[in-house]
Amino acid sequence: MRNLIYSLTFALSLSMISCGGGSEESAPVLTLEELQTSIVTLEEELYQAKTKTKLNMSKAKELMTMYKGFIDNNPTHESLAEMTFKAGELSMGMEEYNQSIEYFERIVKNHSDYEKAPEATYLVAFIYDEYLKEKGKAADNYQRMIELYPNNRLSQDAKASIELLNMSDEDILKMLEQKNS
Repeated sequence: MRNLIYSLTFALSLSMISCGGGSEESAPVLTLEELQTSIVTLEEELYQAKTKTKLNMSKAKELMTMYKGFIDNNPTHESLAEMTFKAGELSMGMEEYNQSIEYFERIVKNHSDYEKAPEATYLVAFIYDEYLKEKGKAADNYQRMIELYPNNRLSQDAKASIELLNMSDEDILKMLEQKNS
């Protein structure tokens, strides 16, 4: 319960600051440890609820506010890449695809050694392909995935996706039928 109060206090303080209501001095401030604890608590609440129903958008927005606060205020923290990746995933779940691309691109640009950098690279292409229907950008980003991470398992998926980009649904079905025969 204490963690929920912290997370609500943090979200409220951020909204007060961003809306000009109150000064920074009077807004409650969480320590980095409190913020991290609040993020973990809210992630658990959000993802447990998600398995039962649709994404709880108010909790998702609250968690996104926490991710943004962490990312903006901790540019050298060891968890920055992970928080950025989580923000990208959550943005994608919230159907904020351009925002998701921005977070994943930050990882590609600033955290290329991060273990999930290949996945972030692939997800940029996937979002352009699947959600934004921008086939040219999808192809470019799938190709970037292949070039940056040729030995990664997702490079094979990227190659297959490039082949499928210009195929109609009928052509894809025919190809699958041929492979299964």
